[in-house]
Amino acid sequence: MVSSDHPGAAPGRVAFDMRDGVAALTIENPPENVGSLGMRRGVVAGIAAAREAGARGAVLIGAGRSFFSGSDLRDFGRPLEPPEVPEMIARIEQAPFPVVAALQGEALSGGLELALGCDWRIAAPGTRVGLPEVSLGFVPGAGGTQRLPRLVGQSRAIDLICLAARIPSEEALDIGLIDAIVEGDLLEAALAFLSDTRGKRLAKTLTPPKEPPEMIDAVARKILARCGSRPNLAEAIRLVRASTGDADATLAEGRVVFHRLRLSKDAFALRHLFFAERKAATVEGLDMGQARDVTRVGVVGGGTMGQGIARAFLAVDLPVTLVEQDQEALTAALDPEVAALIEAVRAEAGITPRSYDTEAIQRQLLAAIVNEAACLLDEGIAQRASDVDVVLTNGDGFPRWSGGPLYWAAPQARSTLEADLADLAQAIGHGFRAGPVARTLDQIATPLEGQ
Repeated sequence: MVSSDHPGAAPGRVAFDMRDGVAALTIENPPENVGSLGMRRGVVAGIAAAREAGARGAVLIGAGRSFFSGSDLRDFGRPLEPPEVPEMIARIEQAPFPVVAALQGEALSGGLELALGCDWRIAAPGTRVGLPEVSLGFVPGAGGTQRLPRLVGQSRAIDLICLAARIPSEEALDIGLIDAIVEGDLLEAALAFLSDTRGKRLAKTLTPPKEPPEMIDAVARKILARCGSRPNLAEAIRLVRASTGDADATLAEGRVVFHRLRLSKDAFALRHLFFAERKAATVEGLDMGQARDVTRVGVVGGGTMGQGIARAFLAVDLPVTLVEQDQEALTAALDPEVAALIEAVRAEAGITPRSYDTEAIQRQLLAAIVNEAACLLDEGIAQRASDVDVVLTNGDGFPRWSGGPLYWAAPQARSTLEADLADLAQAIGHGFRAGPVARTLDQIATPLEGQ
């Protein structure tokens, strides 16, 4: 057994076993085999032990249901301890024997990058692979932008990386990302795969398949038009395009970009949403033993969100009643006479309209959202502040890279936010209710608080 010297502080270990001259290195960090310092130390130690034992090859495999589902996101907001994933991969590439990655379950992010650093890749049916880092505000940081295009081509690599795609093993085989799909016992299949006199084959030494430059340009334009020109997307495309150059230089450059972007505002905000979305699926204090079956659903409002909710319930065969005002009422709400009435009442009250620039309008709208969120939490309609961010980014189009309205507001200077709320109260006048904004924002962890 090779493992961390301090398993309590660095969970995860790698079991070592010799099988007919082949070292079997089994990653053990249940339940999903999330990457950890202990696992990284274990792989490095396992490769060294295999060299010392004179192994003719090695198999890297995950215990349980996954190969290696990527690193713990909580680690990405603080310094990373060595050995980091690139060093672990370097030890595999430097080994005098071939290493095959035996994939099952999920091989995502650093997990797939680790597999790309091996000489060969086989997978069980139904395995899913991908590099979803851009959805978290940064780029693949352990060679994914360099090794992937050398196997599947630059246009395909840009598409997979920038769309944060997770593809099944069958598709991965078709495009050359993996080398075989195997049935039955995965470890035995990997041992048999190595017995076919397969030698070293490093992805970083390959040349990306030839493609017309205009094809690569078209994919890049499509991605930026569809997903927006966030800094990490532009960097991912640039790094993939550089994969025709010196591999060691571009691998080092990619790591520098990764370290810079993982500490960016976008990355912190998207990590906030990642954990908020998982927490939102739980309801504190709910006794599931008392849960009742839902037999029919009522939806008030037939707008975009209402239609989506109705379709979701209809898709699982639940009867839905949709309540909406008639078309005449909707038309009347837009009648120009309303504007004339507003002008008359304003003149009677002696109110002079104010002019607002774009920033002032944005801040007034954001203040209204934040105040209403605080009211919802105070009334018990929403359970936690992060749930509001989840709903508004997923349901109302609030930009994900901002983390949601409450995550946006949390690091704002409180004096500035209070001034915005005072302006809001004055603008609304009678009927305005001030929510407990300060108490609400105290629930949101920000990078300044060591996230």
